[in-house]
Amino acid sequence: MDLDPVSRPPAAVRLRDLTEARWAAIAVALFAAGAATQLAGAPPALWWALYLACYAAGGWGPALDGLRALRAGSLDVDLLMVVAAAGAAGIGQVFEGALLIVIFATSGALERFATQRTEAAVRGLLDLTPDRVTRVAGDSEQSVDPADLAVGDTVLVRPGDRVGADGRVLSRVDSPQPHPTSSTSSVAVMAAAADNRAACGRSEAL
Repeated sequence: MDLDPVSRPPAAVRLRDLTEARWAAIAVALFAAGAATQLAGAPPALWWALYLACYAAGGWGPALDGLRALRAGSLDVDLLMVVAAAGAAGIGQVFEGALLIVIFATSGALERFATQRTEAAVRGLLDLTPDRVTRVAGDSEQSVDPADLAVGDTVLVRPGDRVGADGRVLSRVDSPQPHPTSSTSSVAVMAAAADNRAACGRSEAL
């Protein structure tokens, strides 16, 4: 069954689709290769090159963000991390510097992933808001924008309608066919689910 554009769930955010995650994965792979060659007794030039490549892969993004923050007049932790890693390489501790880059790049990618998942969830909730709601004024019904509702307005919610405002149930007329999006408030959602019935009713905006 096809879902309409409003009820279709938002596309899932995948970690591998994030640019930060890809660069972090490259940095981890280069760090692992550098550590393996170092432990295997390979020439220092080889594992130094791998570690420095790890610096470039995992550090260019934080360095750029740090420079932008510095240009805006603030000292960012991203820039401090890059400076600390560069300082470690400058005193010959390239392994420790590369490890710092890997940790920071990985944590940054995971933070970005969590942020995008939260944003996607919020967008999904906002998409559930209907474009129009039915406001009852006396014996008349008016189709209005949800943003035009005021506290105390009475809203008519028919089976299949999405709720455009928080409110309390004033009256309800049961329908024999349940509908997953039909309710008059969060309380009515639970009542409808428990009774396995949808409702056509009135709610007062809060």
